[in-house]
Amino acid sequence: MIEQEKRYYLTDDEYSAILSSDLNWSESMVVTDITFGLSGATSMQTHGWVIRVRKKGEKIVVDYKAPINDEWSKWEEVAMEVSSFSSALKLFTKIGLKPGLVLDRQRREAKLDRATLSIDDFRYLGKFIEIEVNGEDEDAQQLLDACIVKLGLEDKVSQKPYGTLLLEKMDNDTSLKSAIEKHVIELTGEEQ
Repeated sequence: MIEQEKRYYLTDDEYSAILSSDLNWSESMVVTDITFGLSGATSMQTHGWVIRVRKKGEKIVVDYKAPINDEWSKWEEVAMEVSSFSSALKLFTKIGLKPGLVLDRQRREAKLDRATLSIDDFRYLGKFIEIEVNGEDEDAQQLLDACIVKLGLEDKVSQKPYGTLLLEKMDNDTSLKSAIEKHVIELTGEEQ
């Protein structure tokens, strides 16, 4: 499946305003993602794809993710639901993929037309909103653009993927890098 998505950094005021809008937001849930690839934390940058294991509430999904444009706004994604987070993590380490990044956040979701909105408060990164539309046709792009306008985000700069943002922060903060590496080991028992 092809997804089009854009993500935007939010100030505390913007975050509160969007949450208090007339959108029907879900209850807050904890979402944890861990990525795997051929070169650990830098797999997306060096090989152009990652496997992501996501625990969202009680649901566990494994995704293959690969960007298909230079703006990181179109992605090929193949997903399947699995029954065990720890078994999925163990499987990928057993077949030789290296664990990479862990992204923890509080998330709420809503629908806007056919678009999925995710508003996140990330540990280490801050607050963001992501707008996601399935499809690569012109209608999907128009819907994505319309949602950006409806949310008042048209003057904001679209952000890089969360993993890239976290890597950039880790490059400038050795204590953060150590904390992420420790969290990866806690979840997988494997070093990066």
